[in-house]
Amino acid sequence: WGFSEDGSLGLGRVELAPHPTPVDGDFDSPVTHISAGSRHVVARTARGRVYAWGSNATGQLARTGVFRRLYPALVPLDAAAAT
Repeated sequence: WGFSEDGSLGLGRVELAPHPTPVDGDFDSPVTHISAGSRHVVARTARGRVYAWGSNATGQLARTGVFRRLYPALVPLDAAAAT
């Protein structure tokens, strides 16, 4: 819950969420690890895939040309695929 100015709540929209709300994610398997920064979130699934959402102002989401993600997106583990 909180204000999702950069999409850090993973709800697919920018708004205030006054109560805990499930993330709107299409994960490949259950999330086993999660880490939150001040304006972004990274999650790892049981299959080892990594998803990220929120602000990408300084490259937190491992994507170029993207300012923010409002919903979880798969992070390419190959650095060349991050463009």
